[in-house]
Amino acid sequence: MAKYITIRHLASQLEVPPEELVLKLREMGIQVLDPSDTIDRSRVGEIELFLKGEREREEGVELKE
Repeated sequence: MAKYITIRHLASQLEVPPEELVLKLREMGIQVLDPSDTIDRSRVGEIELFLKGEREREEGVELKE
């Protein structure tokens, strides 16, 4: 298995628009420029947890409104 994955491919796996994933990665402090950039596969789990937390926070806000 390749050590790196493109942001575009990861976004597809996570069912997130690539441009949105780029923004989220920047929020996490991961330096990326665009969806064609690559990141180390070892960070995928960390990214998934971050996105899951984001979704849960968004759902919590929607439920309170």
